[in-house]
Amino acid sequence: MIKGLLNKAKGISFIGFAFLFLISCKSENRQESTFPREIVTSENHLLIPTEEAEALLFLFPGFPETIESVRRNFKIAKPAHQANIAVCFASFNHHLWLENADIDSLLGMINEVVGEFEKDSLDLYFGGFSSGGVVAPLIAAKATKNYKVEGVFMVDSPIDLGLLYESAKHDLARDLPDWRLGEPQFIVSMFESRFGESALDSLKYRAVFSQSSGSYELIEPLREIKLRLYTEPDTTWWMTERQTRFEHTNAFAFRNLYNRAKSDGWEGIELVETSEKGYRADGTRHPHSWSIVDVDELVRWMKD
Repeated sequence: MIKGLLNKAKGISFIGFAFLFLISCKSENRQESTFPREIVTSENHLLIPTEEAEALLFLFPGFPETIESVRRNFKIAKPAHQANIAVCFASFNHHLWLENADIDSLLGMINEVVGEFEKDSLDLYFGGFSSGGVVAPLIAAKATKNYKVEGVFMVDSPIDLGLLYESAKHDLARDLPDWRLGEPQFIVSMFESRFGESALDSLKYRAVFSQSSGSYELIEPLREIKLRLYTEPDTTWWMTERQTRFEHTNAFAFRNLYNRAKSDGWEGIELVETSEKGYRADGTRHPHSWSIVDVDELVRWMKD
């Protein structure tokens, strides 16, 4: 089903994830790895530092991304190696929520990767861009039962699926040019083909956060760990380039989650709002990009 929907989504813009992300990345050479040891499988690329690893970072790609495009566009390999942090680039993409089979598969992958290290108390971190930033906290919350999860970060991710769905339906009811209709059509089709007429209600229970219900139940196990939300709320860009109001962006959902969690006593949550940092690999201005993250500062955050 997903592959068929993706074929219909070619050439469209994006709110929740970057369909055109790979196009802007093809001209780049693969990022050089400074790690002396690399284990490559169909599920992941694991980079292991020279010294004993002090931490392990699992990275999840955006909806259309591959391991190779993440390695090109998120240049964390060198600073991670220097800090003795192993990095696992996962191939798990095309997901905005997790089914039970997905959870079992991901936990199996985590167990296999952790098995490459002798250190029982290895600190685990999870992060992702766009839809990958939805997967990261959901699976991290499950992993807390058996592993020492120390932190999670999300990069401009569509955490409120109800908002994403309603925004897409709102766009379809507007007088928008054809090029702007591809993404909302894709989103509505994906949700309704899976959940039918009850899509909006079902999404509340599968999302990282639901503004309408005020719930973040699925990530409640992360309450006592570090949680970072990266976003670039460029309202002018979104209105000019995508005819999208701030209330329909990921930055809006991030602010809602942050405010709700803070009011509920979450001490480790941070909202990082950047300005003029979002650019694609080809230099195109876009606030929905990996580049809004300062990788050196992120590594320091993991080491603290």
